[in-house]
Amino acid sequence: MDNTAQEVMREERMVGIESAHRNASVSTNLALFDKLLVADPAAAGYCLRGKIDMQAKNKTLRDPVFFRANVKDAHHRTGTKYKAYPTYDFACPIVDSTEGVTHALRTTEYNDRDAQYQWVLQALQLRPVRIHAFARMNFVHSVLSKRKLQWFVDHGHVAGWNDPRFPTVQGVLRRGVTVEGLREFIISQGASRRITDMEWDKFWTINKKVIDPIAPRFFALDATRAVRVTVHGLPFTGVQGFPTALHPKNPNLGVNMKRLGADLLVERDDADAFNDDVVPATLVEFDHLISKPKLEESDNFQDHLTPVTRAEMRAIGDHGLRNLKTGDVIQLERRGYFRVDQPFLSKDRPLVLFMIPDGKQRAMSTLSTNLAHR
Repeated sequence: MDNTAQEVMREERMVGIESAHRNASVSTNLALFDKLLVADPAAAGYCLRGKIDMQAKNKTLRDPVFFRANVKDAHHRTGTKYKAYPTYDFACPIVDSTEGVTHALRTTEYNDRDAQYQWVLQALQLRPVRIHAFARMNFVHSVLSKRKLQWFVDHGHVAGWNDPRFPTVQGVLRRGVTVEGLREFIISQGASRRITDMEWDKFWTINKKVIDPIAPRFFALDATRAVRVTVHGLPFTGVQGFPTALHPKNPNLGVNMKRLGADLLVERDDADAFNDDVVPATLVEFDHLISKPKLEESDNFQDHLTPVTRAEMRAIGDHGLRNLKTGDVIQLERRGYFRVDQPFLSKDRPLVLFMIPDGKQRAMSTLSTNLAHR
């Protein structure tokens, strides 16, 4: 048990100086550990360290911290039931071994900690676990560090961990990637140890192959450029319905009843028209959170934030959009693929569609927004 100040402990581990408490008796350590578990004031400031080798060339073996108190923050599941917790490095090998894991798949950034992982297993006489290392997946214009992503959340740059601009599983799923597309992309990367910065284009191109055959087709206009025109000389009066395929190559998706009448809507700059036959919608597209493709170790990511990463376009679409549900993936003709983030509820609560990147490189967006849309 050790109550050395954190900064002092860090410096001692760096140069290989043993803690003044390193050779305390077992009985003293056990007594302090018991007090640590119940948040006894006598153990305030103490932590449990593994007694390994303060002269090891691998500095992760220099008496690392294995258990520490946390009485300030309530656990999100157990509340304040427990007063102290094991560190990640101490808990992982124990959990892996006791839960039957045979091969622990870890990214190469943990290579220096593999020796510590194995030491814990041997010291506690637990079943061995084989470690297989693979390269961490990096993307351009992105940060994957949980600490850095937390900064975006804490400072209000994103709505939360499932924000469509985030490179999290929940984030990319909400933006429109399918589980099948995500799985196919991950499998295509293999388990290489080579560290590379992936382009997002390949990611979205694979997803497009999944959604293109199953995304029903609809139509929407820029609501700020829509104008009503009247067609004369039709062979019928009123409004007639006629079925059109929701997908030109997939009849299994069914049909959408189009309404044909003398009054039509077409795009023009100074128009703003709605009626009961059309559905108001908000089309949303996103840009990268990071403006620089590849951040160097010396870069401060906060110096390379993209000024505007979310933009909206007000649109009106055909009445078939009323039936869409959250999570549905569609294609708006001449605009691209979209995922329904919020279904149509009323004119005051319109349909919200998130634009799904298709992997194509283009300088201009298909929406009338100001994003670079890389």
